[in-house]
Amino acid sequence: MDLSWPSITSDVVVILQRMFKTPLQLEASFDSDVDARDMLQSCCPDMVPEEVANVAADLVVWREDNARSFKRARRGTVETAMYFSHVSLGGSVQDAFKHITQTDMLSLVAAHSKRRQRVLKLEAENRSKRMDAERKKYSMLLAQVIIEANLPVAALIQTLDDSRQGWLHLFGTRRCNTLKNRYKAWRPFSVWLELHAGRKFPINVKDIIDYVQHRVDEGCGKTVPECFHVSLTLIEQLGRVPEGERLSSEELWKAHVKAWSAELAAESEPTKPAEMYTVAMLISLELHVVDETRPLFSRALAWVVLVMIWGSMRCDDMQCALPHRTHLSNFGLRMVLGKTKTSGPDKVQKEVSAHVYRTVSLCGEDWLKVGFDIWETGSRWMGRQRNDTLVARRFGDTFHSPRNFVTSVAAAIGFHRDQRAYLGRWAMGMVASEEYVRTSRQVVFTIQKAVNRSLVVGLDNEYFEDEAIDSLCKTAENSGANPNRIRKRHTVMGRLSGKNCIGGVFPTLEVQQDDWFLIGDVETDEQAVAVRIQEQKVRSEAANAKTHKFFVTISRRAGFRRLHLTGCFVKPSNCMEVRFLDEVTEEDFDSICRSCKRKMLSDGGKDEQQESSSTASSSSTVSVIGRAMAVDPDAADREFIAQNMDSDLQFILSDSGVSVRRQAAIARCYGSLRKFNAIGDDRAQIRTACLHDFAVAQDTPENRAEVASIVAAWETAKEFVSKEVELRAEAKVLGQPRILQAHERQAMIKAVERVHGALGESETPSADYLALKAEETELNEPTASPLDEVISKKDTSSSQIQSSLDSSGHLRVVRTKNKSRMPTTTEEYRKVMKVEMYSWLCMSARYRAKNWLHDLEAADFNKFVDYILGERVLGIQVPSPQGDGAQQKIRPDWAIVLSYEHKLRKEAFRLVTNEGYTLSQALKSVIRDADLKESFFTTPVALRAASSADPPASKWPRFNNKGSFGGKSYQQGPKGKGRGKGGKSKGKDSRLDGLQLAWRTPAHPHDAPPPKVKVMYLFAGKRRQSDVASFLQKAHDSGHISLTLKEFDLELSPDHDLTNKVLWDEILAALEEGQQMLFRQGVMESISDVRMEAFKLVTGKLQVSPFPESCLVKVRERVAGLLPDCKGALVRDPGQPFFLRLLSQWLEMFEDPDFRCLVNDTESFATGVNLGVDIPLPRSPQVFPEKLKHRKLDSTDFNPIAENYPSAQISSEELVQKFREEESLGRMFPSKLGVLKEKYGDRLRVASMAAIAKPDGGVRPLHDATHSVMVNHSIKYQDQLQCPGPAEVASVVREAVETKEACFCVSADIKAAHRLVKVREEDWPYMCCRADSQSDTVWVNKTGTFGVASAPYWWAKLFACIGKFVGHIMQATVFWHLVYVDDLHGAFAGAQKFEMLWIWLLAFELVGTPFGYHKFRGGFASEFVGYHLRYDRNEVGITTRRGSWLVDWIQSLEKRNFVVAARDFSEFLGRLGFVSQLLVWLKPHLSPLFAWSAVASSGLVGKLPDTVILTLKYIQMELSNESFMVSAQRPKVFAEEQFRTDAKCTDTNVVLGGWEVSTRRWFSLSLTREQVPFLFKPNGGGAQWASTSAELLASLAALRAFGWLDGGRTRRTMQFSIFAGTDNRANDLLSNKRSTTKWPLMLVNMELSSCLAKSRLTLDLRWRPREENQEADELTNEIFTSFSMDDRVPLTLADLCLDLVNSLWQTKLQFDLMREDAKRHAEGSPQGKKRKHDKTPW
Repeated sequence: MDLSWPSITSDVVVILQRMFKTPLQLEASFDSDVDARDMLQSCCPDMVPEEVANVAADLVVWREDNARSFKRARRGTVETAMYFSHVSLGGSVQDAFKHITQTDMLSLVAAHSKRRQRVLKLEAENRSKRMDAERKKYSMLLAQVIIEANLPVAALIQTLDDSRQGWLHLFGTRRCNTLKNRYKAWRPFSVWLELHAGRKFPINVKDIIDYVQHRVDEGCGKTVPECFHVSLTLIEQLGRVPEGERLSSEELWKAHVKAWSAELAAESEPTKPAEMYTVAMLISLELHVVDETRPLFSRALAWVVLVMIWGSMRCDDMQCALPHRTHLSNFGLRMVLGKTKTSGPDKVQKEVSAHVYRTVSLCGEDWLKVGFDIWETGSRWMGRQRNDTLVARRFGDTFHSPRNFVTSVAAAIGFHRDQRAYLGRWAMGMVASEEYVRTSRQVVFTIQKAVNRSLVVGLDNEYFEDEAIDSLCKTAENSGANPNRIRKRHTVMGRLSGKNCIGGVFPTLEVQQDDWFLIGDVETDEQAVAVRIQEQKVRSEAANAKTHKFFVTISRRAGFRRLHLTGCFVKPSNCMEVRFLDEVTEEDFDSICRSCKRKMLSDGGKDEQQESSSTASSSSTVSVIGRAMAVDPDAADREFIAQNMDSDLQFILSDSGVSVRRQAAIARCYGSLRKFNAIGDDRAQIRTACLHDFAVAQDTPENRAEVASIVAAWETAKEFVSKEVELRAEAKVLGQPRILQAHERQAMIKAVERVHGALGESETPSADYLALKAEETELNEPTASPLDEVISKKDTSSSQIQSSLDSSGHLRVVRTKNKSRMPTTTEEYRKVMKVEMYSWLCMSARYRAKNWLHDLEAADFNKFVDYILGERVLGIQVPSPQGDGAQQKIRPDWAIVLSYEHKLRKEAFRLVTNEGYTLSQALKSVIRDADLKESFFTTPVALRAASSADPPASKWPRFNNKGSFGGKSYQQGPKGKGRGKGGKSKGKDSRLDGLQLAWRTPAHPHDAPPPKVKVMYLFAGKRRQSDVASFLQKAHDSGHISLTLKEFDLELSPDHDLTNKVLWDEILAALEEGQQMLFRQGVMESISDVRMEAFKLVTGKLQVSPFPESCLVKVRERVAGLLPDCKGALVRDPGQPFFLRLLSQWLEMFEDPDFRCLVNDTESFATGVNLGVDIPLPRSPQVFPEKLKHRKLDSTDFNPIAENYPSAQISSEELVQKFREEESLGRMFPSKLGVLKEKYGDRLRVASMAAIAKPDGGVRPLHDATHSVMVNHSIKYQDQLQCPGPAEVASVVREAVETKEACFCVSADIKAAHRLVKVREEDWPYMCCRADSQSDTVWVNKTGTFGVASAPYWWAKLFACIGKFVGHIMQATVFWHLVYVDDLHGAFAGAQKFEMLWIWLLAFELVGTPFGYHKFRGGFASEFVGYHLRYDRNEVGITTRRGSWLVDWIQSLEKRNFVVAARDFSEFLGRLGFVSQLLVWLKPHLSPLFAWSAVASSGLVGKLPDTVILTLKYIQMELSNESFMVSAQRPKVFAEEQFRTDAKCTDTNVVLGGWEVSTRRWFSLSLTREQVPFLFKPNGGGAQWASTSAELLASLAALRAFGWLDGGRTRRTMQFSIFAGTDNRANDLLSNKRSTTKWPLMLVNMELSSCLAKSRLTLDLRWRPREENQEADELTNEIFTSFSMDDRVPLTLADLCLDLVNSLWQTKLQFDLMREDAKRHAEGSPQGKKRKHDKTPW
């Protein structure tokens, strides 16, 4: 497809066409407006910034408008690459042709003529036309704004004949930039208003004020408000909005605009003056320019900076310098600035000059001459080409510091402002243009000489640079440098000569007689000077120049380049600028000298008329091609590309214009198409890859074009891959094999041919057949194709897609294939098998990662073919019937041989797919399989031989409708004569073709009982005359089977309603029974009496598992037989007790999200999980919620080799014994500390160990990975682990009891649960420990370790998978199970609960769960992680042992006069908190205990405050008098609010009020300071501060007044839950939290909690707004008009029974004093090293 170039200035188009091969390549060279500007500045350095911005905008618009065309062009390239074969071309012809055409004269003439015609065709509009187009564009955009706003002028213009011209003329003569600025200021407002208000034009002042305020709040520029105001004014004015309705005229709006403008101007940063250079910098730059050891570019850059300094130029000015009009004479340097901010073609002053005096120098070096020579002779360093300008791209801003230096020094030494104005060309507006030109040079040279003298030897008016050095030092200090060093280096001026200067002789540089030429004191004409300079320079260059074939002359003003032959009448010495060349490209010149052109044509054998008649002829280049064949500079690269790059990628790169050199670089790293496509995700990343991978920096136009080519190729490659994926998906939907790309097919065939030689057409697999095998290989599902489907390239048959209408009228798309014929001879068979062999060898070469294709060779297939055609199959012989030892060939039927051969190949691929064989092993295995040969070859051959004598055997006996077996074998003889006659027999139903017998009753001896068969029969619709159920029933009636049949009619029977839950319960129970049969058989075989063994289990009389290993193996094999990979399921991974592969396959079948973590993941339970130190723990969102809060761990001093705790030091021998046991189990191994340090380095962590004594005399090791080694600090959970708590425990008991069945429970312990998880080897150094701190023997853990933070996570994840597996086995069985780390609890109900218990345990043991059978407990009650579950009483609680420990601890504390260590008290408080999770009435009473513990230091030993003592005594009394159990029964809930209360607090009293919602009974109680002192502030303060406490007290009063706290209710009766209303939100929250440490709220809450607990009540306070609680509020204000006095409930303070509150209040003062003492003690006590502390056993 032909793509058009952008419609921009013609000269710019020509330059872009030189740099970029195609528009597609140009499109790939930029991604944004910024990229387009950079590209244009690189290609066209002389272009002014405004024009660059305009052209860049046009390019972006062009790119967006042609996006679809570019995509179609890339698609066309993709289709060419995908569907047509393309061979990499040799490089000799192309590259040699290019070389010769650059030197052959006739080729240059033809190329120039073609380019001239192309330029004429693509000549674009001039600048004025383009500006006019831009003006029309923005006029129409603004017109659209007016139309959408429906302003009055829109209706007027619509009445015109030519409304478009009317809109254009509406905007008068306003310039394009004016309209553009107005639209750009309006566009963001239109978008904002549409999003916020749904319209595009404001209707009131609010809209515009809100928008600008939004922009100001976001931080806009200071001109934004004013620009938007001007745009609004313009639109309203042109839209003919009436004066009184214009929003822009609103005074409010104008005031806002002024205020915003003032605010933004005040907030904007002040204008920062340019920093001054130091004299040391100038000296350094001069020395750098003349230093020949420095890079040319840096020397040229230093020269540019010096020219800018002495010429007082900005960076923008330097970019506008015209190189071809820059001259250096003995008088100085003159540069013509083509366009600046104040001059240019569109300004009054068209151009200005900058001057630098010839002898200005501070160090005596001629830097001006040396730098000018570098610039002239090395233009490539400065970016100088045709019409190019001097570009200093390294500067990031306008760079005003150079402009500031000479001007500032001149001011310091006394030059007047009017004189200094000539330096920076500011004087242009002060004097006439002619006077400025004549005067500027003299004034500038005078000032430069004076500044130079001042700096070298000094003047009367001295220059000091202290401020510049101070500023530089301050900047250096802020950047972290040493300011003193900076000051020392930059202080070069001193007063040694009496004046501040650098010292020396002035002038530092003089002009010698033998320089170019001398200029006297008399001023000469500047043009004459330039001519003399150029003549002298050309003569000097010509004297030293060598002879070249071509030269190019460049005109003075336009820079027009004309090509000449050496010897032309045009003399180079007479030209302004000349370039000598040996090779010429069409980019090097613009035109050819006519005289030289005739000579070129004459030498080529053509005249001028022939040349002009046919510019498209290639005759001028025909003679060149022959000479080009011998030259190939890129031959090596092309050979490398051909060997290492896909043909598709070669085609795409070549089509995109990528050079051979870059293609070779790409081939070294990214030889395949997919690799190249994956270099990056977007074009920016591709450009980065070009820089880093291929060393192509975008610093020159040529490199930009190269990068653009690579980007264009990447875009095409992306389209190619996308199209390939699309074709694959389409093929999959249509049932076709995937599309095999040409480069893939060619690569596979080449790989095979390198080993086995060239393949003929009859041996080469066809493309379709290779694609089919490739798809099978990728899916790991290889199949044995029939021989008539193994197609060679010679017999290629392509798939065809056909469509047809089925009976329902739907369109069906089917795939048909033209098969080949089956081989009829051995030679044909060998040919077909060769195709098959080479097909799989191709797959082996292509898919090297497939293990089952490893070691596959041609010999494997050859042996297979030799076996089939050898003496064991086709040539099989048997002994002769004469018995003389001779052999007789039996000639087996060829069809049987081919059938047997196909069966062997099918079996081979089955072994590959299911048994893990390689294809090589499978082919060898099947030919040795005697069973296969017996079944599919020997027997058929024997039967075929006997078929002529024996009648055909029946397939299977059939059970007829008469209750007996019938069929062919039971017939006494044929009922008719001839085929198809006799009886009622019918022909065979074709629909039954291919069906095989699925089930039949096994034969059994007559004296044995019939086999038992259980069948669930689901059917729908009308019962047929003969169905499965009737067939089975007849078999049962005849005594052949013992049948248990369940039938479900899913459509007709009213008893079998699909919406009935009972029906589905029966169906699921039947299905479950079938699945559980595998386990039930195992239980029945191992346990004779499941009930008796269950009681033995829970009473601790079973020490080992009742399931023998043989039983587990048998059941495990049965379960594995249900899985896809039954053999793999029985594999147990090393270091793991669990059958993870069986578990993984099972969970995968049920689509469990966690099955991959068992085996499939890289770091799985089979290979070892990560510890979470170096790699974060994974996230399992389908299983666990996200963990949002993390507990802060103790911060200790880091010590990688930590000391053990005292308990471990005492028990070091026991620890060693324990570690030896772990070593025997493969969980640990010992090593030496030095060895581990050398192996692991600073990753080694040896943790502290503690030991807890066990009742059997052993110890339980505790690994502390938190303190010292700080391993746990690096482990962060992403999942919130969830363990069963009081709510779950109570729920299990409650639901089990609600089944109305006797429940049987069991609690089990999993042996060494954490140690069952294997950890990857990389994390072993983090889990080291020592049995003895004094020993250098270190024990390394290889499995999960108790004390490492991640151990519970991994165990929870692993055992969750095991629990889900058991749940699938149990299915709808009535059971519950809980797991808390290594503690397992199960509860079973129903008639089969004992059987289900053993099936449950068998399922756990099946996957390898190790139980400690001696720890099993249960029955009708059981303990579980500290909880006591009573299924017989529907109660839960804590065990008596744990509850008694709490009472005994308080009693022992009382004996010690309540003197306690703070650390021991904190430990007791933690255990009391655990108990309060179930005994919730304890929670409020823990508040004073937590308050004291929080302020007491950990090392404190002292007496408890009276408040704490009183609370502990109360807790002791309650625990002693009451049970540790609570009811799990569902409470009776009163959903409606029972009462509402309120309280009023004043300085003198507190009034409590409330009323009962149902009866409107009410109370009002006024209390004074003497009655409730805890509600009033001390020293006469009021009670307002305790309003929350007072309102909670009102709720307690309501409970008393309305009878909810009757003494008859005890803690063992039915629990009640009531709701009440309050207008205090704090009490609403408190009723949920149940605990607070705020005084006096804590006191009232404790009293309320105690009362509720005794009465078995829970109170939920619901917050109500105050306006909804007016009745209670009136009662507190003692306004009783809304209530009847007869309904008042008399209530006094004594009725509230606040004994606990009063007792606690008496101790408050003492509590406060002790708290202050504790704080002072904590502040004054020294913070010593903490001693390691061991907890006491609970």
